[in-house]
Amino acid sequence: MSKPKKKNAESVKSSAVQGNFDALFQQAVELHNRGVAGDSAAVQQAYAQLEQLFKSYKGRPLLEAYFGSAMVLVARDKSDTSEKYKWASQGLKHLDQAVAASPRDGVIRQLRGRNAFNLPEQYFQRTQTAIEDYTAVIEQQQRGELQLDAEQYAKIVYELGEAYARIGRNADAANVWRRLETEAGGSTVQPLAAQRLQQVANRPAVESVLSEVSNTVVVDATRAIGTLLVRWAQKELEKEQGKQKKNKAKAKKKK
Repeated sequence: MSKPKKKNAESVKSSAVQGNFDALFQQAVELHNRGVAGDSAAVQQAYAQLEQLFKSYKGRPLLEAYFGSAMVLVARDKSDTSEKYKWASQGLKHLDQAVAASPRDGVIRQLRGRNAFNLPEQYFQRTQTAIEDYTAVIEQQQRGELQLDAEQYAKIVYELGEAYARIGRNADAANVWRRLETEAGGSTVQPLAAQRLQQVANRPAVESVLSEVSNTVVVDATRAIGTLLVRWAQKELEKEQGKQKKNKAKAKKKK
């Protein structure tokens, strides 16, 4: 009888590393989800753990997606507007990279879609991203590639309708909300969809939402990103002043 072969040392080590990663990642995901529900302390814990994992384990799109989502959650809890913008923008960058690396991963699409949906359109212009991601998730669910429960699915469909309405595509929003009457009649969002259907019933199929933005909203948006614009303007001014000095120096040499 032949003796059983010993496991390759590298294989054993790899399995141990993977097992350790899986346990830590699952813990971080649970903290992340508590953060989504409003636990700000869990957000900080999730971010710290996901940051460490992201530094240690490369080439894992799902990990990068959760890391990016945690950064957006950190932004949510920041009081300083410029910090909010910085953290959210960096989080979106990681989410975009995760989708680019694994475009058919439904969980990654849900993470980016939900974050894009929750960010204010006037600051980030990511509603179209939410539409693309939610549409992909819904199609995957219908093909049986995902196993969302009825309430999860209904919420994504409802928010897809809201995303369309946000950018003035009222007919598309209405078509999405009507689907909830047959696909998710018992869900908690179905009454909201029925109410929203009435609100867009007599509106144009497509309308410019920019024309409806009040001066107050514009002022608020300007204030929100004012610090960033000032910093950018200062840098541009410094560049221009530098160019002018160089040009003057060249002109003196020619004389």
